Amino acid sequence: MKTIYSATLLIIGLFFIHSCSEDDNCTEQTWYRDADGDGFGDSNNAIQSCTMPIGYVDNDNDFDDNNSSAYPDAIEVCNGIDDNGDGTIDENPTDCGSGQVCENGSCVTAITYYKDSDGDSFGNPNDSIVAGTTAPLNYVIDNTDCNDQDASINPDAVENISDGVDNNCNGDVDELDILGKKWFFQRHESTSCSNGGSLGGGAPYEFSFLEDNTVDFTEPGSLTSSSYTITENNLTLEMIYTTQVRRYKFVGTYTYSENNQNFTGTFIYYSYEGLEPDAEILSSCEGPTDIFQ
Repeated sequence: MKTIYSATLLIIGLFFIHSCSEDDNCTEQTWYRDADGDGFGDSNNAIQSCTMPIGYVDNDNDFDDNNSSAYPDAIEVCNGIDDNGDGTIDENPTDCGSGQVCENGSCVTAITYYKDSDGDSFGNPNDSIVAGTTAPLNYVIDNTDCNDQDASINPDAVENISDGVDNNCNGDVDELDILGKKWFFQRHESTSCSNGGSLGGGAPYEFSFLEDNTVDFTEPGSLTSSSYTITENNLTLEMIYTTQVRRYKFVGTYTYSENNQNFTGTFIYYSYEGLEPDAEILSSCEGPTDIFQ
């Protein structure tokens, strides 16, 4: 009986020796808490263990262990969160449709904005960006600026006719911008006539330049034809109008003054006997005139 007891103790002893030997050979490693269950661990929450505990993983790559949709290589969606941990929020989200962009965590209609470097509210057609309803800094919806480095050059600018620059972005350089404005024609008192008389200054007449190179004039009588030509800052103006008994022809040549914003020049005025184009000239008058706004 004593022999059996001794053998039993020997077996138990060998078992414990063997077990201790196995524990002594265990190599512990670091495990990281994966609270959100996305397979990526929290670098700030780690333990040492020979085996992986439940709720832990062998990597510390998670940057937000409270959000299972936020982890390295996650698909970026429009939600105001950096889903993939690259440091950028909502870049190239996959859930916004065609013609949409992500703005403040929501998919909104995409709008093209154009760079306005000179701050004149007109954008550069060759420098654009797509964004949402809020324009990026220094960008505008307009794209009609022809020089985005000079705020004095834009479609609303007044054309400077002597600087060799297309100031108003209409494709023409140093052209006179005379359309769509009210002009006045004023004779000087020194107007003299071939019959010894004088027309005098009189009240100014109102007229406007039309796009078809004609004018709309308030001279008494019926304006039957008119034409004008602009060459650089020089204007040639011709008008024919009639009363009940006579035909009149007016021809004037003028030079535009940019400082004064007006035309100055001379005119010659013919009065005909009758209404026919070949009627005899009764008299002519000539003198200085101003055309101004």
